[in-house]
Amino acid sequence: KQFLNLHVGNLLRPNVDYATLASDPDHKVDGTRYDHLIAFFGRKFHDRLANLKLFMVGCGALGCEDMKNFALNGICCGPEGKLTVTDNDRIEVSNLSRQFLFREDNVGQPKSVAARARALTINKDLKAVARQDFVGDATWHNFPDTFWQELDAVVNALDNMQARLYVDSQCVLFKKILVEAGTTGTAGNIDIIVPGVTTSYADGGAADETGGVPMCTLRNFPHIVDHCIEWARAQFEDLFKFPLQQLQQLTENVDGFLVQSKKEITTAGSEGAKRTIIERQIKQVKQMNETLQVLRGNVTLADCAALAWRQLHTLFRDNIQNLILSFPKDTKTKNGEPFWSGHRRFPRAIEATAEQMDSNPEILNFLIATTNLYATMFGLHGIKPESQFNDNNSRWKKDYRTTDFMRGLISASNLTPPAFVRGAVGDLDEESSGAASGNANADAPIEELEAELATQQKKAADGANGLCTKAAPIDFEKDDDDNFHIDFITATANLRAINYHITPADAMQAKLIAGKIIPAIATTTAAVTGLSMIEFFKALQGRPLDDLFNGNIDIGSNNFSFFTTEPPKKTESHLEKTFLPEQDRDFVKKVIAVPEGFVKYDTINFDLTPELTVEQFGDQLVDFVNSKSAGDATKAEELIAAVQEKIANAKSDREKQRQEAELERLEGMKEGREFEIDAISYGTGTIWNGLPRHPNAQKPLMQAIEEQIVAQNGGKPLDRPFWQDRKVLVLRSEEH
Repeated sequence: KQFLNLHVGNLLRPNVDYATLASDPDHKVDGTRYDHLIAFFGRKFHDRLANLKLFMVGCGALGCEDMKNFALNGICCGPEGKLTVTDNDRIEVSNLSRQFLFREDNVGQPKSVAARARALTINKDLKAVARQDFVGDATWHNFPDTFWQELDAVVNALDNMQARLYVDSQCVLFKKILVEAGTTGTAGNIDIIVPGVTTSYADGGAADETGGVPMCTLRNFPHIVDHCIEWARAQFEDLFKFPLQQLQQLTENVDGFLVQSKKEITTAGSEGAKRTIIERQIKQVKQMNETLQVLRGNVTLADCAALAWRQLHTLFRDNIQNLILSFPKDTKTKNGEPFWSGHRRFPRAIEATAEQMDSNPEILNFLIATTNLYATMFGLHGIKPESQFNDNNSRWKKDYRTTDFMRGLISASNLTPPAFVRGAVGDLDEESSGAASGNANADAPIEELEAELATQQKKAADGANGLCTKAAPIDFEKDDDDNFHIDFITATANLRAINYHITPADAMQAKLIAGKIIPAIATTTAAVTGLSMIEFFKALQGRPLDDLFNGNIDIGSNNFSFFTTEPPKKTESHLEKTFLPEQDRDFVKKVIAVPEGFVKYDTINFDLTPELTVEQFGDQLVDFVNSKSAGDATKAEELIAAVQEKIANAKSDREKQRQEAELERLEGMKEGREFEIDAISYGTGTIWNGLPRHPNAQKPLMQAIEEQIVAQNGGKPLDRPFWQDRKVLVLRSEEH
């Protein structure tokens, strides 16, 4: 027999002799199902458990175990208790092996509803509310500020990183305890996040959007199919989301869009950095102009097919040809080693000829998915019904899913492979840049690039003037098999894999990686939810940081590691370095923390009224920041003297300009005006650029924000004032 002894002594009350507690009225047991809890923690603590108001996000494998634990411990089972559980998914047959609250007769039912019903058979007193609402930025009104404010804690039972990070941000904003757990096969982790005491989940080492894979690898040198899938996921955003988001910013405020563009260029630290920024902006504005060209006409399926055809050749032929021309097969590194060695695979381009389409079904799969996604983005397909109404016998837009449909559209539109035009290779690391035999735009004078950007921006501004469209950005959704999203990811990843001689992936593998799904095993799930419940109890008792443990486990190797969590990260003034491969040097930027050492739980609070204008709010904000940053006048004088000496001894104009900017800041610090508002943003756009003549300056702040939200929604009016049920308004400000 094997036994596992897990000692959690710090869960008990410190400095208490439990042998003497039998006579304590608060610990007296009376034959209820909660006697074990009352004996250890006392009746007052258990009453608190019973009357907690919790929000559980997700109701799959983790959620089923969490609800079982809530019911068995009497959590949310008191007269004032309330457990709100939401999950917009429905039960599938494959769920039954690891989501134990579900049975065969539950297949097709909402997970939250079925789990609530089953949990009530464990404890009839559980006060649970089942919802099917998605939790995220787009559905904030379903869970307004008043909802978050009344909570005691939040429990994540999610299978993807994006949702985890959103919930974490809400818990930071409203200062709520967050109980987090996750599994990957036999491995699992637990995290307890207590506002003001521990780091947030996002700061505790959560994976980034690319899973930590260098962009150079994703963009140019993939060597496993996971890289291809990650790259395909990024293409989804680049094609179907970002162009329309930028277009919405442009139509909302042309001047603000151009000012922001110019600011990004002028603050570049070198000619190389400036060139990189301009080239990226040219590419983005060109994409916007392509979108505008389609929107200005009477959009048809043929237009969507033409765009898909163009993207096919750009992504899988032209970009690969550019890479081959920049790095021929016999290319050597600076050290004389073969460039195409190790993980780097020499690629091959794909040409969409009739012969290749016959032998490579992924070409047609890509064209079908991309054409339909463009049709969805431009509003041709209308709004797709929710995934719960999917019907395998009558799929959404089934007539547009066949190869015959796509071949007919190509033939009717007389689509032929476009001519190849040499272009630049971007996102290269230092070693690759040194080995390149030259990019198409490498020697173009920067003045020509600036002129081209100005031309493209003017074209975009003219095209966006008076534009009224029902087109809208597409948000990626992995859990709908009929919306063409996973179809696009799979076909795009597999064509990319063919480019690089990599074994293709199936749709399930693409869905797992692109959706950041974390697979679940029932035993691992039970272990991590039980361990996270222990840490939750500690947090509710107000235990200090040293008693709060995060943990990693692996039941396959019997490895259990627990460690004290970290305190919140302090933001200190610092220098940020960005490597510029074009110049083979670092660009250094100074970031000033106001006040010094603040943490993300700290807030600046203002009372907002409906009449408060954008400029008035900006004045309040900058006055507050300057009051907190005002330093010792004597110290400022000393620093000014030191900087003046550096200016006098500067060895280059660039160094002199940098020191003069620092001198201006210090003189402002001395006079209590170190900072000024440069921009105030909400969502994805800027609502004020800090200038009194800006059209939003004298608008009520609430009105300016609402107009920004409407613009982000493609001009669709809100069904309620955005501030309804809002108690907390979060703005991102940038000062210089």
